[in-house]
Amino acid sequence: MKSKKISRRVFVKNAAVGTAALGAGSVLGSTDMEQREFKGEMKSEKVVELLNQDITGEIDAIMTYMRNAFVSELCEAAHELEEVGIDEMRHVDWLADLVTEFGGIPTMEHHELSFGGNTHEDFLRRSIELEKKAIKQYNEHIKMIDHKEVVEVLKVIVWEENKHLKAFNEILEKLS
Repeated sequence: MKSKKISRRVFVKNAAVGTAALGAGSVLGSTDMEQREFKGEMKSEKVVELLNQDITGEIDAIMTYMRNAFVSELCEAAHELEEVGIDEMRHVDWLADLVTEFGGIPTMEHHELSFGGNTHEDFLRRSIELEKKAIKQYNEHIKMIDHKEVVEVLKVIVWEENKHLKAFNEILEKLS
């Protein structure tokens, strides 16, 4: 009997709680991520470049949201910032999976960080800026990338980023 090789990442996901329980299979379009085929004309190097730009944006958001959650004294804002930071970590996971499937190495780069100021309102305004920027960039990448499977993942991320934007706006309105 011939054994099937799978990556450590897939093994850990499957062993920990199962791909279906994680949600990765439904979002990424397959329960066996090792066997997906991507159909599109865009070269793998360009797909990796665009996805790594998205990862950089997510890392910027994670570090900003988590730092601001730690220093925020307003419970509702701190909780939302932390929860959204965790969502952004999941986005990095999905994007990194795609990057490696296209033969690339996921970036761990980030831009110079701006936390937005010193008040809860400042933190929320900065978060709103980051979400708007992410939505714009993802929508641009969706128009550029012609690999259906990648576009499906990016659309899920845009949907979540819109939810984050709405939540941050609602909390900011309550404070005004």
